[in-house]
Amino acid sequence: MDDSSISADCTPNLSLPFLMPSQAQKHVTHNEALAILDALVQLTVESDTLTAPPESPAAGARYFVAPDATGDWTGQSGRLALFQDGAWTFLVPGRGWQAYVASRGSTVLFDGSVWAETGAAPDLAALADRRVTELGINTAADGLNRLSVAAAATLLNHEGGDHRLKINKGAVPATALLIWQSGYSGRAELGLAGSDELSLKVSADGSAWREALRVCGTSGELALADGLRLAPGAKIRSTASGPDAGAEIIGGSDLGPVSLRIVNESSIGVAGAVFEQRTTLGEAADLIDFALKTVTEQVNIRVEARAGTATGGTPELQFSQVNGTTIRPFLLISPVQALVQVPFALQAVPLAALPSGAGLRPGALVYVDDAPGGGAPACWDGQHWRAVHDRTVLA
Repeated sequence: MDDSSISADCTPNLSLPFLMPSQAQKHVTHNEALAILDALVQLTVESDTLTAPPESPAAGARYFVAPDATGDWTGQSGRLALFQDGAWTFLVPGRGWQAYVASRGSTVLFDGSVWAETGAAPDLAALADRRVTELGINTAADGLNRLSVAAAATLLNHEGGDHRLKINKGAVPATALLIWQSGYSGRAELGLAGSDELSLKVSADGSAWREALRVCGTSGELALADGLRLAPGAKIRSTASGPDAGAEIIGGSDLGPVSLRIVNESSIGVAGAVFEQRTTLGEAADLIDFALKTVTEQVNIRVEARAGTATGGTPELQFSQVNGTTIRPFLLISPVQALVQVPFALQAVPLAALPSGAGLRPGALVYVDDAPGGGAPACWDGQHWRAVHDRTVLA
């Protein structure tokens, strides 16, 4: 059936022939209409690339005739070819018609001039099992991004209780990550990257990555790769309680020697640290205790800040060694004096090894163990070492 057959004798959309008054052999017209309906309803074509009829088409087979058709299809390009009763019938498609092309497993839509693919046909078996291989919401999904969403926001809601989002990987060396991108270029990733330890990495260009932090899955310890920068006034707090509450800086093994460094990166001010006890703990003064500890030994030092009575109320610091309930003061410092409260020893240096020259300040003290007349303290006056008791020049 071609364009010339569409008339008042046919329906306007599918060109089905009408039964006319006083028409003979009405069954022929009726059967022709049924044949057209059979061809067009639930339309499936075998192929849309053939330019000539196949050698042995099945009865009822349908094809889209490709451009530059030849043979029995000459001049029928773009039309639907129906093989019926040993002959070919050609139908003109209308805008909006849809068809399934079996040879490539896709659905096509006729826009009035060409057939355009609308996407892969659904997997009916998978749908019956409530499975789909790809899902795109307001965008296209693909083999890598099988679930794709284009939206201003995405909500994963609870249904009355908890809600969990799970990302599972296949093995320890594999990766399970959340990646944040800018212009489809990675800038940060959080998750399990090649191990079972949580890590956070950042990148300035999407190709070179720096690890910012890592959390040990066994101990829960947090490792900062390039340090921690605090904003002015920021605080690090320990919420633990008890005699061992507080924070630790641990080094050794593969971490190298432990150290604490305070660096001033500003062009003004000086580097410093403030150790503050904000409660008196029932004492008359604020106290801070330090423990200097090795594997086998521990020395406990207490620093007591108080108003000095001997200095007219000027603040002073009292340093003491604490051993259980025994407290032994050993150094008192105020803005006007430093008082050593225990005997102290000077470094013993032989005459021949007494230092001199640049770097020595007047007032430096040593003990010269082979001084004339016996060992004696010596003081550097800027030019000579002199015995403290009689100012005799020793070197």
